[in-house]
Amino acid sequence: AIGSVMQPGELAFFRLTSNGFFASEQVFNSLPEFTAGQFMHIASWQETSPLPYYICSPTPGSPSGEYGLKVFDENGDLEFDSRQETPRIVDHFYVSSSDARSVLEDDAVIDIPLTVPTATPMVSVPLWFHGLADVNGDSARVRMRLLNNSTIRLSRVVDSGFDIAFLDAVYVHDAFLTVAI
Repeated sequence: AIGSVMQPGELAFFRLTSNGFFASEQVFNSLPEFTAGQFMHIASWQETSPLPYYICSPTPGSPSGEYGLKVFDENGDLEFDSRQETPRIVDHFYVSSSDARSVLEDDAVIDIPLTVPTATPMVSVPLWFHGLADVNGDSARVRMRLLNNSTIRLSRVVDSGFDIAFLDAVYVHDAFLTVAI
């Protein structure tokens, strides 16, 4: 899993690949070794290379380049600077807990069409995307992956040999996901 300390109002977008990822959550972190009020965004995946991610913040960073469009409000405060690198939000969708439960318990496959096809989408899950269940003694999780440039697929993956005997129920939540390029 990777993590990034974030401030309130920031969103983490993770690159969605053909291997996909299994969990994404943004949690409030009040441990003493961290500054109180910080958030941690964590994603789990199955690849050996790092999962690319991008943190979006309402606080602008340093602009790049010398030329661009700036928009100011009536007080002269900068509202927009085209030199800022920003993701383009192209889609959003809702995954109900009943859909996640169907994937886990019934091995259902759910295909979500993207309204803007892209080979390199970034996905943000501001609250929670997670599913965990005991399937014949093994751990089953919901995997979100890029099926092709116009479809995101939710499917079940089972980790044989990973005993979660302590889990006596299917563990899922509703999730809202945002897609950017």
